Amino acid sequence: MRRSHRFLLCCILAVFSLPPLADAQNIHPFDSYVITNFTADNGLPQNTVDLVAQTADGYIWIGTYAGLARYDGIRFIHFNKSITPAFKINHVTSLIEDKNGTAWIGTNGGGVVRYARHRFESISEFDGNGKEFIKSFLQDGSDNIIVGTERGGIHRLTTDDRGNVLSITPFTTPDLPVNFLLRSVVRDRTGRILLATDIGLIIIQNGVSRTLTTADGLPTNSITALAVDAQGVVWAGTAIGLVRIDGTTVRTFTTADGMTTNAVRTLFLDDHDILWVGTDGGGVNRFLGLNAARMFDALTAEDGLVNNFIRTIFQDSERNIWIGTRNGLSQIHIRKFELYGRKAGLSDSYVRSVLQDSKGRIWVGTNGNGLNRMDPSGVKVWNSERQFHNKFIRALYEGADGTLWIGTDGDGVVLFNESLPAARQFRRITAQQGLTESYIRSIQSGFENDVWIATYGGGITRVKGDSIIPFTTKQGLANDNVLAMVRAKDAMWIGTNGGGINKVSPAGIRSFTMKEGLSNNFILSLFVDRDGDVWAGTNGGGINRITPNGVEVFTTAHGLREDVTLMIMEDDNGYLWIGGNQGITRIKKSDFREVAEGRLSKFPKIDFGRSDGLQNAEISGVSSPCIIRSKDGKIWFTTVGGLACVDPNRLIEEMPVLPLHIEEVRAGDRSYYPDSVITLEAGMNSVEFHYTSVSYIAPERIRFRYKLSGYKEEWVDAGTRRAAYYTNLAPGSYTFIVSTSTDDGTWSDHEAKVTVIIEPFFYQTAYFAVLAGLGLVLIGAGLYALRTANVHRHAKHLKSVVDERTKDLVDAKERIEVHLQEVESARDELTRSNSRLDKANKEKSDLLGILSHDFKNKVVNLNHFAKTINEQQQDVDVVKEHAHLMEQTTQYMLRLIEDTLSSSALEKGQLVFTKARVDIVQLTELVVLKNRIQLQQKSQTIEFRTNVERCVVSGSERWLNEAIDNLVNNAGKFSPSGTAVNVAIEANDLQVRIMVKDEGPGLTEEDKKQLFQQFKRLSAQPTGGEISTGLGLAIVHKIAEMHNGKVWAESEQGKGSTFIIEMPVYRPI
Repeated sequence: MRRSHRFLLCCILAVFSLPPLADAQNIHPFDSYVITNFTADNGLPQNTVDLVAQTADGYIWIGTYAGLARYDGIRFIHFNKSITPAFKINHVTSLIEDKNGTAWIGTNGGGVVRYARHRFESISEFDGNGKEFIKSFLQDGSDNIIVGTERGGIHRLTTDDRGNVLSITPFTTPDLPVNFLLRSVVRDRTGRILLATDIGLIIIQNGVSRTLTTADGLPTNSITALAVDAQGVVWAGTAIGLVRIDGTTVRTFTTADGMTTNAVRTLFLDDHDILWVGTDGGGVNRFLGLNAARMFDALTAEDGLVNNFIRTIFQDSERNIWIGTRNGLSQIHIRKFELYGRKAGLSDSYVRSVLQDSKGRIWVGTNGNGLNRMDPSGVKVWNSERQFHNKFIRALYEGADGTLWIGTDGDGVVLFNESLPAARQFRRITAQQGLTESYIRSIQSGFENDVWIATYGGGITRVKGDSIIPFTTKQGLANDNVLAMVRAKDAMWIGTNGGGINKVSPAGIRSFTMKEGLSNNFILSLFVDRDGDVWAGTNGGGINRITPNGVEVFTTAHGLREDVTLMIMEDDNGYLWIGGNQGITRIKKSDFREVAEGRLSKFPKIDFGRSDGLQNAEISGVSSPCIIRSKDGKIWFTTVGGLACVDPNRLIEEMPVLPLHIEEVRAGDRSYYPDSVITLEAGMNSVEFHYTSVSYIAPERIRFRYKLSGYKEEWVDAGTRRAAYYTNLAPGSYTFIVSTSTDDGTWSDHEAKVTVIIEPFFYQTAYFAVLAGLGLVLIGAGLYALRTANVHRHAKHLKSVVDERTKDLVDAKERIEVHLQEVESARDELTRSNSRLDKANKEKSDLLGILSHDFKNKVVNLNHFAKTINEQQQDVDVVKEHAHLMEQTTQYMLRLIEDTLSSSALEKGQLVFTKARVDIVQLTELVVLKNRIQLQQKSQTIEFRTNVERCVVSGSERWLNEAIDNLVNNAGKFSPSGTAVNVAIEANDLQVRIMVKDEGPGLTEEDKKQLFQQFKRLSAQPTGGEISTGLGLAIVHKIAEMHNGKVWAESEQGKGSTFIIEMPVYRPI
């Protein structure tokens, strides 16, 4: 059976409450895991991973041929002999943490390294005599550590409470063989020590050893790996199969039993006692049970594993499985969302509508590939031309008689009744039968045994028996372009594209628009909750809730992920599930009330994405239903990448407290570990705090807040940033405190703290301040006495002078104030005039400077070329070459003139601009074809991709061509030879993006400030001698604005740039 078919069957059975045997054994199908791969390209020291371990502080440690790495979910920190002298060799093979938190690290040829209190130290007792080749560590029953070396024997390591070595003694028995190659050491629940060696399986118990060999039933004496399960069964890996030893019963499993290969490299038992088998060349095999329908399943490179040659397997505290291979590291965890697409048997992964019928079956409408039904027997597809003239399924509804009503995007409604004879199963309601429009968006049951059909362009059509009744703007509907419709207890709510919402009830029609409090009149989705409140998702205005008390508005300012809301649904646990272009979000429903009444400023929420199992998180809404809650409480979403399903009950589990660490404090050029109070010298008043929280499932969602007590007591929301910076701190004592948010955005009470004391200079001490104060008092007293005498001497004289002149000053003051007001007014006007003149003069100077400079250079070139032609008339090749150069020079001059005139016309609004319908896909493809030959001259390639075959916008074909051509031309111009230019179009029902990506030098921060300004040449220079006027991007910017769009650039210096034009499509959704 193909893997995709096995996955589909398991998923369908789970959906319909018929779990397979594997679920009963706590074994999840490998298809339900999310796989993340790491290599040296994204953080590993080197690709061969022999060790994965986790210490009590939560960090994952990864041993490779090139050293050790510590990982917190975001960052890898490397340790090797170049950085850490305690490592004599870089190949790390094993790691164990003792009860005191000391980590013991084994190397392949460099002995043992101890890591305690943030310091690495080499243990000299393991130097020489073969003891430096460490294969395995094991904690014995007395808190000692058993150290297994490759050929240097086995040793017992005894330490004190601080990790200091007390003794290292041989671990042996009188009858223990003396010459064997050790590969692994394990201990079973009875205290037996088992050794995997090249001479057999050695078992040590009560000071006596015995060796199991082929004479005892083993297939070979060379054992590669060992594991002992909770029942005491011993599992041994060999190069020719997996061995199970249960008492005296020995059984060997091979490819004949379902394994992908016989070569076993490593064994691991997870927290459910499931055996994971790492093979050489066959990926990971899992033992499903002796009585299972199949005893093994497998995860290989074909499924996304980084490599099939497995070196080690480990499970962390969050139940992630880590798989070290010969060519990288894979991390796998159970996905929160199941995803059904083509691999699961659907006719298309772009899903538009979903419905659960009265029999519990799931119906799926696709975007262009017909109808699907999922049930325990599998997936059935209807997508023939006879069944559907239009295969874009936008609406699904089950009638009282079981008939399925199917709304299409252009061919009206198809009624499907599978119980009828094949020839009569499908019938249609189209314009010929009275349907007001063929573009269907929703179908709902009415109040009078009728069915309401929402259309785009024709309002509502009501079907009652054989009667078809229109309900459009002529009958009072606000707008005939209906995007959403939902039935409440006493009314039908209708959302339109620009006309707001109509509430239709027996009492009449009531309108809700921006005048009544809506944030936006473009309604994309509607939902009625258990309390009877109506929730409206808008196109750019966030979410509106309509209650008996009025309209409440919630936007990104309150914490929403985005202001485009395509779907809303309530689960059984008090949460709202919200979908949009950026993905799926869960928010507690009661928090909307908290925000509305001002008790919360922003929603705590979870934004779900790829790490949760959503390969493409974009919702494909404006269909009905595009989100449902099935009878078992699961939530189903339609996305452009498949039908997504989540069980909300699985997400209600209490979130664990994540390990939180302040890793480092930096001041000046020094670094401090925050083990205790940190005292800084006087003058070290700029301090950095580096912190982290350790998690390996969606670590990018962890948010931080911090404060520096003693400086400011207010919390700073740092988002995902993992560092805090303070400058110009005064001398004193400060305590830095950091905490994290839980997965739903609630701040945790768990905090990490460190105290920093900044010493003062002498002149900043209290003693110095007291002495300085006394001196100032004495000096002040003397000065005061002297000053008092002078004051009395002149007092009488000054009084007479003041009295005499006071009257004159009052008169003069009044006259001066009048003149000052007149002068101030004139000066303000002069300043404004000068500013306008300066700006105009600068623009003129810039233009004349560029034109004069460029034209002068080109005229000098033309004179030189002409002179050369005149002198070399007999040399035809020279004449041709210089004539070609003259042609290039004149082309540049013409381009400069054309760009200048175009820019001027665009800037002054004098351009003749006639709008028409333009297929932006076809236009962009023509631009790509036109530029392909030119790019080939620089050995450059150009690729074009689009997610739609046709996309119409309203605009000028001539100017759109100019804008796209400018971007493509620039991409080739500023990129080196041999690079690629990628042009892409991504469109949905509302917007289209034209993206041009190059492999040039990228943009500097100064470049980004000058983008799209006239006469600004950026730091990058043409790589093939091409012309550059400095006007192209300014023209593109103006053309985008004229098309109600925008243009921007995304770039990182040294990694190329992507220029993006975004504009609305011609026909709204």
